[in-house]
Amino acid sequence: MREEAKLFCAIALASLALFWVRNSPAVADDGSVMTWGASPYGEGSPPVPNGGFASVASGGYFNLVLTIEGAVVGWGYNNDGRCTAPAPNLGYVAISAGTDHSLGLRGNGSVEAWGTNTWGQCETPIQNTGFVKVAAGGGFSLALRTDGSIVAWGRADLGQCDVPSPNSGFIAIAAGYAHSLGLKLDGSVVAWGNDAEGECDVPELAAAQAVAAGGYHSLALLSNGSIVAWGSNESGECEVPLPNTGVLAIAAGDYHSVALRSDGSVVAWGQANDGKCEVPEPNSGIVAIDAGAQHSIALRRLLRGACCLHNFCTVSTPAECQGFGGIYQGNGVACADSICITSDVGAPLTPVHLEPHAIPNPSSGPTTISFSLARPGSTSVRIFDSGGRLVRVLGVGERTSGSHVMEWDGRSDAGEVLPAGVYFSRVQTGAGVLNGRVVRR
Repeated sequence: MREEAKLFCAIALASLALFWVRNSPAVADDGSVMTWGASPYGEGSPPVPNGGFASVASGGYFNLVLTIEGAVVGWGYNNDGRCTAPAPNLGYVAISAGTDHSLGLRGNGSVEAWGTNTWGQCETPIQNTGFVKVAAGGGFSLALRTDGSIVAWGRADLGQCDVPSPNSGFIAIAAGYAHSLGLKLDGSVVAWGNDAEGECDVPELAAAQAVAAGGYHSLALLSNGSIVAWGSNESGECEVPLPNTGVLAIAAGDYHSVALRSDGSVVAWGQANDGKCEVPEPNSGIVAIDAGAQHSIALRRLLRGACCLHNFCTVSTPAECQGFGGIYQGNGVACADSICITSDVGAPLTPVHLEPHAIPNPSSGPTTISFSLARPGSTSVRIFDSGGRLVRVLGVGERTSGSHVMEWDGRSDAGEVLPAGVYFSRVQTGAGVLNGRVVRR
């Protein structure tokens, strides 16, 4: 894993879906979001159509989602504009929601901020370039640069913007209500800011691979899939439920905590009023989570995509597409003018590209990743971990049309054997971006 690695925060692509009503979910297509917990400002009612989303963020009484086109959609409390991304609302690759403001990371490495600006939390750095991750807290903002340093701005009265020295070697960040967390390349966790409840008293940890900062408590996900919690435990937010193993992602709200397990289910604990810990059914197929002040959000996995037929394109499951006699374009790929190319009458339209497939999957050793291109052109193949961090570049360059096969040995660019967990292969061409899922065990 390189300190300079660029971070792409897109856990999954998505397809059109039915919408979710808070605490009353219907069966939805994959790629939709579901919410639970308090909803005084409509934050429990996702947008319609509920689909086409790549990542999620939950803040103070509002939510953000990132579409597969790179646009930000927000809902909930919006009197201060925290749900309204600045124009042009395209080209975003990561999002974060704070107490009353939002951050978006563009593909060019610049940061956008919007919403309440009482503490200057929306006044982005003058040298607004070279960023790979963002985190929005309670009136302050954090951004991680490609060189592993952190830039902080906004509310600083409790030291939440005073990044400890040496400000280097960071690979992940988290912003709570008034404290900050940074994860170092060696797996150590650094905390600064408000420590009234011990939220900055980091316990002795084995190698951590992710961090989350809540209102007054902190979480760390260890490489063995277990969670360590510290800080305020007023509502049981630090009492991790058993079995404390097999966790892929973590999130922290004001007084509750959320975890994503390797089987795609979600568990929540801590303050339970307003249904904050009642995860809706069906509790399965989840690939990303986040926790807001008094509610939570989750993103479902992908099982549908564009199916190219002889004279049109339709969205279907792989099995449905096979039954139609078409060519499946890939999970989460939407039907668009560039997706299917007109060919001879009576023959299926040619797909622009096919979703990358990994064999074997799961795997404890090398994995073969295959994909197909209908047109020659510049193509990059990269591997990201479940937190969105770039861990391996398999190849960048010109490729011919047709099938391609690449092998991943399970190591990072630095040669380190990566821990068990869910990883994502990202194939990018001039025609678009596709993501596949690789499970290491």
